[in-house]
Amino acid sequence: MSVAVRSVYRPAVACSVSGVGEVIIRACLAKECCQRMLNLDLHVDEACSQVMQESTMQEAQPNDCGVLAVRVTFNPAAPGLVSIECSAVHCSRSMGLAWSALHSIAAPQCQILRQSNAITLGKQAQSVATGCFHQWLHSAT
Repeated sequence: MSVAVRSVYRPAVACSVSGVGEVIIRACLAKECCQRMLNLDLHVDEACSQVMQESTMQEAQPNDCGVLAVRVTFNPAAPGLVSIECSAVHCSRSMGLAWSALHSIAAPQCQILRQSNAITLGKQAQSVATGCFHQWLHSAT
């Protein structure tokens, strides 16, 4: 399930979610994350973490899910300068990510994000874990 929002007056945002389908659909998780990311005062990981805390984590278990989100912002003061923020947020024990650069000779890469929480009373103490990066690039115009 993916949602993308683009407007001349707002940043471009995109979100892909995975996990327990019923929980994701009830929470409108991709849509809510995209709407929250339009608030430039929040970092992408903060926006998605807030949505997950307010929605999916309130559900009965199993409520495991993960979000991969991207926000691209164009700087009107510096034409050609683009801000790219990417974040992975999850409330499951782990979330796998894999990526490859287009037209690159570098090997594809992968990373497993894991919760750092301790097991409490035989149940996983559930919280939101994040991984993110932010980069400014010059667009090819």
